[in-house]
Amino acid sequence: MRDIFLPIVLLHGMWGNANQFANWSQFLNDCGYTVVPLTLPGHELGGNVDKLSIYNYADAIEGFLSRIGPCHLVGHSMGGLIAQMVGHHKNVRKVALVTSAAPYGISPTTLAIKLRMLRPRYLKALCTGEGYRVDDGDARWLMMNCLDDMFKPSEVFPSCESGVATWELSQGSVKVQPLKKPTLVIGCNDDRMTPVRTQEAIADLHGATYRTYAGGHLPMLEHRWRRNINDISTWLLTK
Repeated sequence: MRDIFLPIVLLHGMWGNANQFANWSQFLNDCGYTVVPLTLPGHELGGNVDKLSIYNYADAIEGFLSRIGPCHLVGHSMGGLIAQMVGHHKNVRKVALVTSAAPYGISPTTLAIKLRMLRPRYLKALCTGEGYRVDDGDARWLMMNCLDDMFKPSEVFPSCESGVATWELSQGSVKVQPLKKPTLVIGCNDDRMTPVRTQEAIADLHGATYRTYAGGHLPMLEHRWRRNINDISTWLLTK
């Protein structure tokens, strides 16, 4: 099957769901591509993420990849780390990592994030593994700094996140092997959550093509979103 006919699977980040990709999904559909935005286990509205590990998420995605057949994989933030975990799957042809969370061996968080995670509500989730929501102020400062004011944190991040998965990401404990297939890594120059230096290190790990976009942590929602997905899809669908 030629690459242009392969489905493009989208994996979202923490506190999100498939709706974060609404713009990109519509763009790809309008271009005639098959796009499959996935919602991770427990991230559907009203879902339960208590005690879920990032390995539980990865297992669910691997099962889906086995069913869908040949495809391309695009992961954002935590979804980028999951894409690194499952990107070796035989059905994955190309991988794009967008402002991805860091695997083992690459500094996972900035000092600003570490200080914010010391708040009691976050520490409780880290200790118990229970699901929790991101504070509106933290969401705006860390991840929504390049979004229009019309966006509300509760709409952009409608789901709870697991304290277990958060601990794994914050500790940088998830080990991955370098991907042996074409990989694109995207960093954004005003991303406070997963900064450019982290993306450059991820690109070096995988021997990937690296590009820097203007903007923050959410290039699928910021005003350059059309330019961003056009560039990514062109890379995916070019030999």
